[in-house]
Amino acid sequence: MWRHLFGADHRVLVPGTDSSGQAEQWPRALGPRPNPAVFDWLPGSSGIPWLGDGPALASLAQAGADTEAPAPSAVNAVHDKGFAAQIARVEGYEPKCLRDLSATYSPQDLADPGPWLHGLAQHLAQWPDWIGGAFTLKPRMGSSGRGRVSGLAQALEADRIRAALPRLAQRGGAVLEPWLTRETDLSVMLHIASPGDEAKARGKDRSKAQPPITLLGAGEQRIAPSGVYLGHLGEIDSRGRVFSGGPWEENMREAAVAVATRAREAGYWGPCGIDGFSFRGPRQQGEEPRATAPVRLRPIVEFNARFTVGIVAVGLIRRALASIKTELGLEPGERRGFLFALDPPPGW
Repeated sequence: MWRHLFGADHRVLVPGTDSSGQAEQWPRALGPRPNPAVFDWLPGSSGIPWLGDGPALASLAQAGADTEAPAPSAVNAVHDKGFAAQIARVEGYEPKCLRDLSATYSPQDLADPGPWLHGLAQHLAQWPDWIGGAFTLKPRMGSSGRGRVSGLAQALEADRIRAALPRLAQRGGAVLEPWLTRETDLSVMLHIASPGDEAKARGKDRSKAQPPITLLGAGEQRIAPSGVYLGHLGEIDSRGRVFSGGPWEENMREAAVAVATRAREAGYWGPCGIDGFSFRGPRQQGEEPRATAPVRLRPIVEFNARFTVGIVAVGLIRRALASIKTELGLEPGERRGFLFALDPPPGW
């Protein structure tokens, strides 16, 4: 699906496979195949990786692609889940009820399991009762919930956690977080302009320059209990703009721009996505025990320094916009709901 965002003259390179000659199977639902890329910032002839780490850039260089990309060190620095956790605290987007509950561990921290496990137990013992002791340890590098370790503070499985520490260390360390009762998973998709575009903005080619940060869209995510991505829900208008359609729309967009700004300052540019979620927080003092716990927002959970499936969804919606407007009778000023799913649920 990713390749459908690019111009008609693109090639796909999958390292370790002979994939460059595979013909594109253009979906009829998207209408006639247009020549240009769906986004102005997608290159016409240069190579562009899904995730711009060292191996990906090396594969593109070997294939002869003229790739313009941020330094892999900048990509890794901001793709680290510890970066998102730090920015949430510094920028004031960490919910008050969650302050001082999370922790970030380096590979060196995990190298001595005995003292580290003792410190983990002490840290968990300080958590408030409303958390219920549920926690998760996520690898600092990775996605889709792969490699995480969950547990309960009151029944700490030290041997199982100890066995997972080498794996977590290989993936940059770990982030400790409370395992909360989620209400809605949310995401915002953005693009950060390259230094070349910034130079255009300062020079004579201002009309050709991209804005420093472009909001591509926002949506509600469908996530499996394991953390695997299932799809996006949202709303679309007649201009192809994509919205989550929920009460946290503006909060998520504001927080996403704040993180993207920090990532830009750290040397990253290109496509990116910010994940967040709403959750059941603690009851207010004096509330009835049976009262429903209030819903809070944690707008900054992860910063994905790469393309995301959400960006693909936004791009495919724009590709199909003409037929969507016709089939749904979508007029200016109106919105229609949509579901983008890798495996649509029954009834869709």
